[in-house]
Amino acid sequence: MTSIAVVSVILDQVTKSVVRATLAACPDGAAACDRVLLIGPFDLLRTSNPGSALGLAGPASVLPLIIAAALLLVAEWRLAPRTMAVVVGLGLQAGGLVGGAVDRLIFHEVTDFLHLSLDGSPRGVVANVADLALIVGGCLVAVEMVRQGSARSNTPLPGPSL
Repeated sequence: MTSIAVVSVILDQVTKSVVRATLAACPDGAAACDRVLLIGPFDLLRTSNPGSALGLAGPASVLPLIIAAALLLVAEWRLAPRTMAVVVGLGLQAGGLVGGAVDRLIFHEVTDFLHLSLDGSPRGVVANVADLALIVGGCLVAVEMVRQGSARSNTPLPGPSL
């Protein structure tokens, strides 16, 4: 789990450093932004986010969100089955949490650059590697917990035989 988290943090920080060095920041609502088209609705577009992951909250609420995410990781670790999917998922979540926290501590904001827009405009979802690690890791743990829970629910309960 630790090695997955470390690789996730390194990949997150390296990609953000490259983006900060090569793409001009796109101010909110700007029609002409420095963008690199990738494929289909995906492109690179540099923005800054002083709030929480995916811009869901303002700067004042970042510390409680980090604490809540850390507590969630501990709860998942204690409750989830020890499968490869859970270990990878928890490692990704821990790496995503640390990657975002590093930016907030050093820059007081997070650089987002992975842009998805279905209409080709600068609006849309803008994320980074840490955000994706949090999302993919959370999905892996959730799917595995549901899968393991449904496997347990299909096991007959012990009781008197007739």
